[in-house]
Amino acid sequence: MEYVVVMPWELPLNPFLASLPDTMKSLGIQLVEGISFLHEHNIAHLDLKPENFVCRLAAAAPSPRLLIIDFGTSIRVKDAETEVEGYRGTPNWTAPEVGEASGPAMKYSAIRADRWSCGRMLQYLMRGCSSSEPIFEVVCEQFLKSDPKERPSIEVGLFSHPDDTLKKASAP
Repeated sequence: MEYVVVMPWELPLNPFLASLPDTMKSLGIQLVEGISFLHEHNIAHLDLKPENFVCRLAAAAPSPRLLIIDFGTSIRVKDAETEVEGYRGTPNWTAPEVGEASGPAMKYSAIRADRWSCGRMLQYLMRGCSSSEPIFEVVCEQFLKSDPKERPSIEVGLFSHPDDTLKKASAP
């Protein structure tokens, strides 16, 4: 079994969002990039929530850098088809198929459960946006589908071609 410990001295996400609301789009893209990286390396975080993200401010950087922390419930999987059993995560931030902490142990795809939680995190970030971002709304809608198999994979270029993403999402 492998463990990764990350202990950055950074700003927690929630207070940071209140102080710099204009960075939401950049943070949303970084969120997708980070989860994409984990999934490309067959790691499912399984506890994506605001408390498990911190921000680094650098004087030379145009925007803050989003960091993912707390890999205590994370697991390595073979692929998106790999199923795990048992509740992992935090209520209100876990995919519906994960079930409840007090409920029966459910089997589910850890990667697809992360996709749902990524959509929930994007929603959370976009609530603080001063302007509407249609592409984020579309991506959230796709990630939050109730059928896990209908959730798209999380890709780094997801926001690179907004028209393509919008077309794919609206196709039957």
